[in-house]
This record gives sequence, structure tokens and C-alpha cells, in this order.
Amino acid sequence: MAKRQKDKVRVPTEGGGELTAQPFAGLGLSLGDALPRGPIAAASEEASAPVDSGSAELPWGKILLRREKKGRGGKVVTLVEGVPGPAERREALLGELRRELGCGGHLEAEHLVFTGEHVPRLEAALRARGAKTIVRGN
Repeated sequence: MAKRQKDKVRVPTEGGGELTAQPFAGLGLSLGDALPRGPIAAASEEASAPVDSGSAELPWGKILLRREKKGRGGKVVTLVEGVPGPAERREALLGELRRELGCGGHLEAEHLVFTGEHVPRLEAALRARGAKTIVRGN
């Protein structure tokens, strides 16, 4: 019966090969100490960097919060209109707010759409992120 191999962490190198964590364990080094500093290492560091919603980067304009039920099979959703910035910023903000509110949501064109009725909670969350002018619809 073959020996069971321990789980190995494999990291690609610039030459196309791989490094594993096992050879460095006996030397008291971590895999991060042995990684080459090059384009692959820089790309992996960029990919692992946390996504910032950038609420302080761009000025907030007028934000419109409204409930909508029509055309959604009788289900209520809350729409947030007027979030400035690129789509990446809206995606990051959507993720943060979904976790904070504990609900589902998605992007629909330029609007953030949250499942359920969350107008008062969204207003408080957006004000905490720096939004000044918030108009509540129906």
C-alpha cells in the first residue's frame, strides 16, 4: 500500500514549474519566503488584495431609494439609484451592503437591487458610507 502524501501547496513559478511547501518546512521557512519576486508573484498579490468599495474616492451624488413590486412576481425589492463610479465600485458596494443587511441582491443596469424591503436600513448604511443626499421613494 502506498504512503499517503500530505497536502501540498503548489505555487506556479515564472519558468512554468511549481514550488511546494514541503521542502521549506524543515528549514523553518514559509512558502512566501521562497517565492520569486516577479510578475507572477506581483499578480498573485494584486489578486489577493481586498476589494475596496472606494466610498471616499468619488463624491456621492443624489441617491434614490425606492421599493418596487411590479413585474417581479409579487416580490418586493429595494432599488438604489445614483451610485457614482465604475461598475467595480458598485459591485463592491453591493457585496458589502448585502452582507450588512443579510439579504440577496444584484446589479441591474445602473441600479443596486436588494431582495426585500430595506429602505430605512439602506439609508442608514449609505449615510455611514458618506452619502449626503438620499431621497426615499414610495
